[in-house]
Amino acid sequence: MALIIEDGTGVANANSYITVQEAKDYAALRNLTLPTVDADIEPLIIKAFDYLEGFSYKGEPTSPPQDAEFPRDGLYIQGVLFDKNSIPPKLKKAQSQLTYEATQTDLLPTGDGREVIKEKVDVIEVQYAEKGTSVSKPSFSSVESLLSDLVKTGGAGSSSLVSLRV
Repeated sequence: MALIIEDGTGVANANSYITVQEAKDYAALRNLTLPTVDADIEPLIIKAFDYLEGFSYKGEPTSPPQDAEFPRDGLYIQGVLFDKNSIPPKLKKAQSQLTYEATQTDLLPTGDGREVIKEKVDVIEVQYAEKGTSVSKPSFSSVESLLSDLVKTGGAGSSSLVSLRV
């Protein structure tokens, strides 16, 4: 599996904003543990990318239709117009953090209404949620903080990030 890095030029079939080395450097600075084999890190990076692609970002895609949410035109970060041919450093940090988070949990859990809500070991008993029950998408405060300047907010007076499932 090969990473295809979006570098701000609208790379076809991009599946990451970061390299394996960037993820490893971020983790090392924060004493976070990633797999030791690069090939084991790549799928985690792609899962992190998929998670990030579910947000509604400020600005507009530079060349719609494009394969990734970035690059973006008209994106202001802290009041300054960001270079439309670049990837925001905070987005890269968010993907690096999510790469680590993917070692701990499923970033985009899916549900079919058969989630176990009760389990008994003696005389084995399992109770499933009713069909249609969804699984909650985990949230990561450190990632939300990194994305706060990039993501559209939920509405008037709201500062919480809203993610969209695609």
